[in-house]
Amino acid sequence: MEDAGDLFERGFRLAYFLVPDRPLAVQVLTDAVNRLNARCRQERKRAYWRDKYLKRWGSKISRADGDTLQWLIYFAAEKYEKQQEERGDFTTEDLIIRYIKSLIQTTTGMSSFYVAVGLHRLLHNYSTSEVQRMYELIADRYLGADEYRRAKRLLMKKISDRFSNILRTATVARGEMRFELAEDQSRWIDLVHGCLEKFIPWSTRYHCLVPANRSSDSVVVPRLLSGIDTAASPDTVEVNRCHAFIDPVCFSRVAKILAIDPAESRLALPWFHSVSGGNGNDKPAGPRQPTSLTSHERQAIQAHLSSESERRKEAPPHILRIGIDGIEQTRVDLRREKEMCLDLRKGAKLIEIWTEDTEGDLLLATHLLAYSDADRIVSSTARIEIGEAKLDLVVSTDESKEGKWSASLRVTYIQNLPRVRASWFSPHFRPLQYAAIALLLIGSGWILGSARKNRDLISQRARMEREIAEAKTSSAKPSGSLPAGQAVGVVNERLIPYDLGTRGVNSADAPRIVVPSRATLINLELPTSLSQDRTYNAVLRLFPGRRVILSEILHSSKGDAQLVVFPVPAVLVLRNQEYMVELTATNALDRREYHRTFMFSVVGEQ
Repeated sequence: MEDAGDLFERGFRLAYFLVPDRPLAVQVLTDAVNRLNARCRQERKRAYWRDKYLKRWGSKISRADGDTLQWLIYFAAEKYEKQQEERGDFTTEDLIIRYIKSLIQTTTGMSSFYVAVGLHRLLHNYSTSEVQRMYELIADRYLGADEYRRAKRLLMKKISDRFSNILRTATVARGEMRFELAEDQSRWIDLVHGCLEKFIPWSTRYHCLVPANRSSDSVVVPRLLSGIDTAASPDTVEVNRCHAFIDPVCFSRVAKILAIDPAESRLALPWFHSVSGGNGNDKPAGPRQPTSLTSHERQAIQAHLSSESERRKEAPPHILRIGIDGIEQTRVDLRREKEMCLDLRKGAKLIEIWTEDTEGDLLLATHLLAYSDADRIVSSTARIEIGEAKLDLVVSTDESKEGKWSASLRVTYIQNLPRVRASWFSPHFRPLQYAAIALLLIGSGWILGSARKNRDLISQRARMEREIAEAKTSSAKPSGSLPAGQAVGVVNERLIPYDLGTRGVNSADAPRIVVPSRATLINLELPTSLSQDRTYNAVLRLFPGRRVILSEILHSSKGDAQLVVFPVPAVLVLRNQEYMVELTATNALDRREYHRTFMFSVVGEQ
């Protein structure tokens, strides 16, 4: 039984699955872990796209150590795969595994959108509209068909570059370009199934979030897939979406929900041509389940990694070599140049910085690039500590007025100031002493100011609670002979769920609520889709800041089980400001789950 917590063992089994040669598999694992250990300290700048209805799309997948190691094993294995292919030492089974691995490696380095397109437009022959429905179900995101076609063309180019002498393209119906297909697809169903199980992200293994036995009309996508109203990071949501498209069991639920053919009946493996023009060797490759790593192999890996780590600490980096995806791009002599710039092409994934010491080549640092859904490199920064100096890496992007996009890497060498051995009380440190005293005084003032601010906040909160109680009391006493719903100072407004607006039921903008200056209470009528009596929690937030203003526990209206009335004191809202209401409800297990979101804006009397 594989130990889920042993990344070395899991990594070795994956490496052997890709390169079924034990010494080579150990070397692949060692190379991948060494790259993992050499990662820069990173400060990533994340890009999000936010529309008026608060849906957020993560620009990249930020991998946990396990998922990063899994991806680096894919990368490290490619060198040895190509060596075997150049010698003609491969089977059709080898090429199928490497083809699927390349699709996973390329698409997970970008986003779940590309995973959906790569696996189900290239590995399987689902139509554009079918893949569109899959992605909309899982991500609750709606892109045009042209986006899917562009993504397919991009992925076909990347895969063609990887298997340039083995794959060929053909034009099929309606002028669509596809790889030439193998004749007997059913022969490889079990192998493809096994590959996909191996390539499930390690952090989500045995964790399918797609509901089972549901129809498309009744399915509710969990928040860890939709990304709506969840505390999970966008990176976690993206990895969960990738899992739904990779895991055969999880994807079978997607196909069942959408009532489309199962993946086995849509397999579309390409025909692999050998360099000489024939098919790949079909000799049995043997089992791809190695025995566990021996203690000697583990010790050898650890010894090599420790040696590389010590060399990185002591290396005098005079000349740097910058590599992208294993190919050297440029060299920098730090004794003459302190900064260099390099253009980054689309599709670049891994930046490596190498140098030399007395023992030979030495990997100083690695930096994984991230991509947006638009196939653009995301800006980021990273730092490498090298003895008494450091290297700053800045990945930046730019878009010209003509719409042309570009990305570049800038590497800056910074020499640390020499250390001065002197007493803190010596005159040499007099400026620092004055600075320390100034900082101490500033800090003391800040602490006193914070204490006073906290007292003011407590007073303000108590005053606000009194105003809320007074507003509710006044709303319960209608003026004169008017009905309670039309009492002076009470504003009633029925809101429309924003998800209905986005799906076409009501395309109008968020309602504008006119609040007179004499108003004391705003009754927000919130329609629900739940017929039985439930307990709800309504949260009023500013938009787009999302600061919480008011939170109330509510119950269905006595006259209408599908209506919840959320009383909001008028003193809490500002004119010419947009707001959102998040409504959650308790389910049969007495657990709170997301239900609906409402939007509105407040204006004064004309």
